[in-house]
Amino acid sequence: MRPRMLGWAIASGAVLGCGSGGLGLAERAVIEQALEARTDAWVRAANNRNLDTLAGFYHPGPKLVVTWPDGRQTHGWREEAAMQKEFASRISHLNVVLRDPQVDVIDRQAAVVTFGFSVDAVEHDRRTAGAGDGTAVWGKEPTGQWKIRALHLSLKG
Repeated sequence: MRPRMLGWAIASGAVLGCGSGGLGLAERAVIEQALEARTDAWVRAANNRNLDTLAGFYHPGPKLVVTWPDGRQTHGWREEAAMQKEFASRISHLNVVLRDPQVDVIDRQAAVVTFGFSVDAVEHDRRTAGAGDGTAVWGKEPTGQWKIRALHLSLKG
């Protein structure tokens, strides 16, 4: 599903009204580093399961789309917050580790981060572990902060 998500990300660049011209190597590197740091912080927030902290990583509006590993999908921050709250209420331990995150800068306002991940969770005293792939479309907000606009997570096997 990565090619489908990448296509959506490229289209979203046009929707976001971003121009792609004139992005030099230094500017691209700065954006890549910012998104690497932002992605690392997002994973820490997810592992802590603190909804207030996690909210700062997602676009607050109704156009946010998140696909969970089990196939459920949320539209908008309100739905995603409710799903995150329900998930956190069932989990007593969560450890998500990203593998080989790749940042693809579309332009100054949009980028796609693809990654593998492993997850170790305890739900109702039952431990589960798995691995999967993820794609996050990040957009730069008017505040200058990068936020997730779309996220797709899928488990392997």
